[in-house]
Amino acid sequence: MARADLSDAELKNIDYRNADFKGADLTGAELRNVDLRGADLSDTNWVDALVRESLLGGASMRDADIRTSHFWRVDLRDADLRNLNAAPGNIDGVLYGTTLTDSDMRGADLRGAKFDRALLWGTDFRGADLRGADFRGATTVDRRCIGYSRCPAAKWRGAVYDERTRFDPEFDPQEHGMIPMPMP
Repeated sequence: MARADLSDAELKNIDYRNADFKGADLTGAELRNVDLRGADLSDTNWVDALVRESLLGGASMRDADIRTSHFWRVDLRDADLRNLNAAPGNIDGVLYGTTLTDSDMRGADLRGAKFDRALLWGTDFRGADLRGADFRGATTVDRRCIGYSRCPAAKWRGAVYDERTRFDPEFDPQEHGMIPMPMP
């Protein structure tokens, strides 16, 4: 499956554990209930993809491009997401962000990832390595539910960051239980 053209493909209820998808094109693809645990998804293109209720724990998505895609209830625990590009993208002249809703990134390696302007509602970053990641302009709380008791806020406790990690000025990582890591 390496370098496969899966653009606009519909993949549902499939087990691809430990598969090699390196360099595959998943542009506009829809994945639902797909098991990609331990798969090599590095250098893949997920632009405009819809990924729902799928397992990607322990997968390598190093240098993957997920701009303008939507991940909902996706398990990315302990995944290698170094240099992941979830920055906004331009579709027909309109700037769209990436959405990661109720996704699990506990313990993931997100060094150098770009999440600027992404919607991160309910995403769990606890214990993740966020050194050098960019979260400027990211929305971490669903502002539509202000005043309600259950807003899907991102979780940060135990995530590590360094002076290269970028947050909005009003975001205090230590207030969220994050751990500063000195540069080597």
